[in-house]
Amino acid sequence: MYNIQLLNKKHDRKSFDCGHDEINRFLKQQANQKAKKSYSQTHVLTDEIRPTKIIGFHTLTTCLIDKPLQHQLNINYPHELFGVNLARMGVDVKFQGKLLSENLIFDAIYKTYYIDINMGTQGLFIDAKNDQLINYYVKYGFELIADTRRKMWMPIGVI
Repeated sequence: MYNIQLLNKKHDRKSFDCGHDEINRFLKQQANQKAKKSYSQTHVLTDEIRPTKIIGFHTLTTCLIDKPLQHQLNINYPHELFGVNLARMGVDVKFQGKLLSENLIFDAIYKTYYIDINMGTQGLFIDAKNDQLINYYVKYGFELIADTRRKMWMPIGVI
């Protein structure tokens, strides 16, 4: 059974390796610091057998939407809008190919829904790092934002 919880000092960050140095470095060196300063929150995927072993993680932040989105909710809205940003995500190479990233995506969607209920948000945003990831995120309901190369979102109405 898998669990998703906030990253804490008991989790073994040192042994995590998703195959991407930048993502690994973030988890190992920055995630806890950013959480302490309330810049972001990192949530880790673990299992019951090894509750300190990080199988995967995602990091959520808030984001300011600096230009109107082409969406019916935003027509003629005169103020800045806010969203939830899926800033980082990774699955340890030993666990890749088992669809565990789906658990992380669904958790981010659920948390965005919870935030919307409690304070309001336009949706969940993500920057796809390459074209392959664009196709991957589209499967889960994300859309490319017009006039951007790889910025995607899932409107709160879809969530």
